[in-house]
Amino acid sequence: MVFSRYQAGRFSLDAQWQFPDVSDPSLREEIAQQCSQMLCSSPMDLLLYDRCLVPVIELIVSDLPPSLPLSSDGLVGLLDSLSAEHLGLLMDWVVSPSAVSLRDHPVLERLGTRNKELSLLMGHPLARLTSLVELALAMAKSVPRHMRQSA
Repeated sequence: MVFSRYQAGRFSLDAQWQFPDVSDPSLREEIAQQCSQMLCSSPMDLLLYDRCLVPVIELIVSDLPPSLPLSSDGLVGLLDSLSAEHLGLLMDWVVSPSAVSLRDHPVLERLGTRNKELSLLMGHPLARLTSLVELALAMAKSVPRHMRQSA
């Protein structure tokens, strides 16, 4: 689960945790308390969070700055459907975006669409960073499955 924040023109990925299943109501309060402590540690203009944290975020909503759940689920499905060649090309692009072209890559259109959606809510540079964080989340969920299937 991921929290990132935007404050005074700077974007940071502040936390990435492996929590127990947040769908378990008995654990939500404890997780909400941990999240609230982290969120109160410094001010922010915008909070971006992993969509699976929605049940927890709902418990601490009074303490939150403006916030937006990250949307990586559609990307996970797209990544799961990629050929090994397309996935390899995407991974190369992530490592070295200026050296690898994603022209005609299935993920490029999805990122462009998401950038446009996010640009309506925030400036273009922040929208681009946010969509890349969503891509990173999706890759963290999908690539390990993809690797197991190809092994």
